[in-house]
Amino acid sequence: MKGGGAFFGVGLLMGGVILLGYVWGKVDLVQVGYELAFLSQKKLALERQQAALRLQLSQLMAPESLARAAKRRLGMGPPRPGQLVWVVVPHSAGKETGSIAIARTDDVEGKD
Repeated sequence: MKGGGAFFGVGLLMGGVILLGYVWGKVDLVQVGYELAFLSQKKLALERQQAALRLQLSQLMAPESLARAAKRRLGMGPPRPGQLVWVVVPHSAGKETGSIAIARTDDVEGKD
């Protein structure tokens, strides 16, 4: 009977180790579930913030908004008469002749 008691003890020990591993795994699984829920909420909040920032960016980059900011912050406005200078680009290899308007300022240093 001595051999049977040792066998029973080893079996009981193995059963305890298996049970401990099972419980540990379940506890770890619950922790991972809580972390997943937290990260899902955080992801949702960040996606909402990203959408709000994208909307704000599109509003700020709208031409009307840029014009208002340029006028308010920099005192800019449409060019005054005589302030536009037309520059003609001569025809060169494979490129068409064109012209562009450049606004000049009266506040250029070193002007005559």
